[in-house]
Amino acid sequence: MKTLVISTYPPERCGVALFTAQAVQLLREAGEEVRILTWGKGQGDIHLGPVAPRGKRALELLRHCREADRVVLHYMPDFFIDDRSRWTQIESRLALTRILRSVRPLEVMVHEQPWYPPVEQMGPAGKLLWYLERRQFAAAPDLRFHNTPAIEVFMQRFRLPGTNAQVLPHGCHFRANYSGSRDEARAELGLDPTRLIFVSVGFISPRKGYELALEALSRIPEVDCEYYIVGTAHPGNGADDEQYIQRLQELSAGDARIRYLLDFVDDVAFDRWTRAADVVLIPSKAASSSSVLARCRLLGTPAITTAQPGLVAELGPGDQAIASAEELAAAIRRCRRADTLTAVG
Repeated sequence: MKTLVISTYPPERCGVALFTAQAVQLLREAGEEVRILTWGKGQGDIHLGPVAPRGKRALELLRHCREADRVVLHYMPDFFIDDRSRWTQIESRLALTRILRSVRPLEVMVHEQPWYPPVEQMGPAGKLLWYLERRQFAAAPDLRFHNTPAIEVFMQRFRLPGTNAQVLPHGCHFRANYSGSRDEARAELGLDPTRLIFVSVGFISPRKGYELALEALSRIPEVDCEYYIVGTAHPGNGADDEQYIQRLQELSAGDARIRYLLDFVDDVAFDRWTRAADVVLIPSKAASSSSVLARCRLLGTPAITTAQPGLVAELGPGDQAIASAEELAAAIRRCRRADTLTAVG
């Protein structure tokens, strides 16, 4: 069985790249012959160059797909849809539809769906793009989503029956990159072993909703804790993320409990910070799934997330969902210092 996997790939700084790398590792351990087709900074077996395969470039995938016995395509709109103009969007959707219609067997892992208003509220151009994307997904023989709410959103959004959709849980391929205890993680990071510590880790962007956590903490100044925001702006977002980080720093000025470590965290550091926390905060504004939440479950660290259907579906024992800064403040007030965790195998 020759499997071709199409995705971003390490050392590309991308959550999908990490997801794909761990999935590929399991396939290879099971004896499958796997080739990686990637782009950008990814280091795979087939490389399409520094630019993402969008528009006509997506058709370059066809030749490689036809040489494989099985194809797994990891879908994010930004990977394949060229949004520079209305025409490039149309062109890239037609190209991707051709791939999804002609390649067999094919699995499409849908990591993120684009948002559309109700069809009745769209103008002619919006309806055309919606129709092309609906046609694109209808052409795929096998769609995978991270949770049931994501499938339900897909069915409602595109008015499709979803008979070609199934759930592949977000953390099913994950393995721990750090095996120490909580106290060991704190010692390595220079953190107080006795303090109540909250952490948010990963790329920092407006959709992460960290201002909700800052507002919640401002409501409970009496709570003795530390909150670490760890990560950096996404390399693909640039100025928007940098401005957001500056805004967060301005909002939290004067609160000594809030700390920023603005640097890229590799896989080991990501898991070390997750392990060191008593609770990980995931106050996301928009997420249908969360790799951070999946890693919390893997590492045994509880999380507090916003009450979005996809995140609620992925909660584990000890996790909580909140709907406002007031609810988050109440949840933080209830938190206590966690017991030391044993090592993860």
